[in-house]
Amino acid sequence: MLFMAGSHTKAVNKYNSANYDSLRIVVPKGQKDKIKAHAEKRGESINGFVGRAISETMQRDALELPGAGQTDPDTESKRAALLEKLQGVSAGDDSKE
Repeated sequence: MLFMAGSHTKAVNKYNSANYDSLRIVVPKGQKDKIKAHAEKRGESINGFVGRAISETMQRDALELPGAGQTDPDTESKRAALLEKLQGVSAGDDSKE
């Protein structure tokens, strides 16, 4: 059985290496528990939450920074819709954390 577990782990590691990039983040003591609780309230893993936070921030930044790769003539309406969405998220129960 141990041999199979080892080969399974190798296969998973090989797949992950080929399909994912890895980031290591460091947060102050106690912050990890707050992040985990926040993510769990939304049915997410820490990884899922962090990935979503990065993605949403990058989208917002691209809409706010002139020349940041936005060539769509409808940028202002997209920006307004995204900001409205983000304001709705920040108005949730976690605004006190």
